[in-house]
Amino acid sequence: MLFSLKSHAQDSIRTLKVGADYAYYPYEFINEVHQPDGFDIDIIKAIGKEINMDISIKPGNWFMVKKEIEQGKLDMVAGMYYLPDRAEKVNFSMPYIIITHSIFVKEGDYWQSLKDVKDQKDLKVVVENSSILHKYLTTAGVSSSRIIPVENQLDALKILSETPNTCALLPDLQGKYIARKNGYPHIVTVGLPILPREYSVAINKKDTALL
Repeated sequence: MLFSLKSHAQDSIRTLKVGADYAYYPYEFINEVHQPDGFDIDIIKAIGKEINMDISIKPGNWFMVKKEIEQGKLDMVAGMYYLPDRAEKVNFSMPYIIITHSIFVKEGDYWQSLKDVKDQKDLKVVVENSSILHKYLTTAGVSSSRIIPVENQLDALKILSETPNTCALLPDLQGKYIARKNGYPHIVTVGLPILPREYSVAINKKDTALL
């Protein structure tokens, strides 16, 4: 599904191809009339208007959006966390927010910290596929057999709700919002927020003028 924002009618104006997550509330999501919506989408529309370019937004799951910008198939991604290895493949704007993450558990579960997540060898951990939390777990030495990668945060909360001996690592406010919106009052966070990360617009590595 594509969403187009025409800032001007001239055919000569460049159209920017922008990738966005279809279920990253409240920053990027598909609304009730099946259009891309959210804080990041508002920013992208404002950028298009400011630089006099048309915008074509292509929502998708995060794994595919990330893959397409790294392959140069997109001009921009509406929102992306900065990581040094990602900066080798895409350019980043100045960050416009710092987002923290949390450990999500079912009420009554005994694991309470990131140390527990790493040390409890029989504990499964749900994360969004190809996210910074997915990368964090693999680089922290958590066995791939313990990691459950999913397409979006709602899937993560659903698995957490239904599966014993499981926790999830998710962005703090987004995870809480989705849990409340979808009727998971028994899912809570434990410990302090973890892994604060800068959040920016990502730009095709070759397009320094757009950056």
